[in-house]
Amino acid sequence: MQLNLNNEHIEDLKKSGVQLETIMNAKIYSIVEKKELEKILPKVQAQKVNSLLAFPYPHFKDVTRYKLFPAIKTNNGTKKYHQNVKGVFPYIPSGFNFNDETIFITEGEKKALRGIQEGLNCMAVGGVWMYSEKDEYDIKHLAETMKVIQWSGKKVIIIPDSDFFVNEDIRRATYRLGRFLEKENAKVSITTFNIKDETERIGLDDYLINHSASSLIGE
Repeated sequence: MQLNLNNEHIEDLKKSGVQLETIMNAKIYSIVEKKELEKILPKVQAQKVNSLLAFPYPHFKDVTRYKLFPAIKTNNGTKKYHQNVKGVFPYIPSGFNFNDETIFITEGEKKALRGIQEGLNCMAVGGVWMYSEKDEYDIKHLAETMKVIQWSGKKVIIIPDSDFFVNEDIRRATYRLGRFLEKENAKVSITTFNIKDETERIGLDDYLINHSASSLIGE
């Protein structure tokens, strides 16, 4: 299989410790041609972007999420990612075992890939709030797409980024995800990183650069 990635994207993946075999299994690729960028992004945004790093979602047909290089300013703030299909979709990498009794949940595709690479049965949400949808009464509940996994009886370990300690929005999102999964009869816990400087933000991929996966499961 040919690797279809430009150097900037390869370096970005390397920073997360994602190896070549993992990249190829995930079928990640680069988009650099302007005419292709304009097929994906609104034209005004495509003009500001040099390339896209594409993460296909293997368990959801035609769903892909793209990382923008560089991130751009919009009326809603900084845009770092773009999803080609509206809706909430969990990222379930190649190698994820639906039958395993333990499931790790992180935020972002690269972190899930790094977790899988290190032997963790890991999946991801695209963003900290990207796991819920509203019903006809405008009440939020676990998105139906999240139920592609049978949660009942599973041991679920949520691994937020280390700014969980200082960012109330991250904490609220994490706790709500836990409550929604408990309603599905999952056994939920939250694992946070024991770091000296709480202002330093690290994610699962950063943590696994210097720590073993077994340290997250008490081995």
